Amino acid sequence: INGAMQRLRNLGVPESRIKEVRDAGVNPRTLDWLAPASGVVLSKRVINGQRVDAGEELYRIADLSTVWVIADVAESDVGTINPGTRATITFRAYPNEPVEGQVTLIYPEVKPETRTVRVRIEVPNPDGRLKADMYADVLFRPGADEAAVVAVPNSAVIDSGSQQIVFV
Repeated sequence: INGAMQRLRNLGVPESRIKEVRDAGVNPRTLDWLAPASGVVLSKRVINGQRVDAGEELYRIADLSTVWVIADVAESDVGTINPGTRATITFRAYPNEPVEGQVTLIYPEVKPETRTVRVRIEVPNPDGRLKADMYADVLFRPGADEAAVVAVPNSAVIDSGSQQIVFV
């Protein structure tokens, strides 16, 4: 009995269900147990009544309250982007509703065919409207969280060679 109980534990069956089977003293033909996580079912690889072995993937479940946007960034531009850089993402499905996100990972390889680097941006998706494989335009804002600087157009600067002067 201890071996059978341990096999059920290894399969992730809750202790309450194991106790129920042990107390009933009957070997059930089928066994129901809850998923270890809540979310959206992305794929189902099992049918009712199917025999499964330990380690088999039955369902693929994902929490889509936060999604990743994977942007391909030109190799020449990736130097200005760091983890934590803010980004504005405009999904083609929602062109008038841009979403704010933050860079969480810059992948360590360059795609040789396109000379681009993949950049992962985490975006909140509380209403679940963002779907996998949607197209989007991404605008990175490096230094957006840094202190503001004074800037003038190049045409306002008078360069005498030894000094630069701006008239206000």
